[in-house]
Amino acid sequence: LFVLMDDMGYGDMGYTYPEIKKNITTPLFDKLASEGLILDRYYSQFLCSPARGSLYTGRYAIALGIADDAFKPWTKECLDRDQILLPEVLRANGYATHLVGKWHLGYARWDCMPCTRGYQTAYGYTQGEIDYMSHMYVPGDMYNDFFFCEEDGDEINWSILPNTTQVYSGNLYTSRTKSL
Repeated sequence: LFVLMDDMGYGDMGYTYPEIKKNITTPLFDKLASEGLILDRYYSQFLCSPARGSLYTGRYAIALGIADDAFKPWTKECLDRDQILLPEVLRANGYATHLVGKWHLGYARWDCMPCTRGYQTAYGYTQGEIDYMSHMYVPGDMYNDFFFCEEDGDEINWSILPNTTQVYSGNLYTSRTKSL
């Protein structure tokens, strides 16, 4: 299990800053930290696409050509297909690979999507943000950005999940994670 969260400060978890427990509890993450590996010397980018690109490839975002901005909606840009991604390597070595949550490495072409980049399944959203209840991409033109994809042999099945509206996305992610 690998957890990547946007917009978290180093001291926003109980295991890194015990004083926070007076106001906010993080028991699940505290437990995961006590039983797992904490990457506390990992330097990240200030935006989601560059941070994800660096994590997935092991390369600096500037070397990927995405250091200064996130992938924008309504464009055909995505992380270069020549880059080998961490889920591709893990899967080739016998690990199960499932994405739950945010992708944000490009979506306007099928070959940009997570189920073509090493994930057996993906459940979540493709852009930088969605409304937590409606799951609509809000800035500009609104559209449903909550999807599921699954590799089935040589086929990849895709679907938009409209029946999830008015359910808090955190609860949907929890249910999906438990089902895996």
